[in-house]
Amino acid sequence: MSDVREVLFQAVLGKNVQ
Repeated sequence: MSDVREVLFQAVLGKNVQ
């Protein structure tokens, strides 16, 4: 269960960056 966490983390980071 690492891909799910990675995707979620990336999504949060991307939203924060934008």
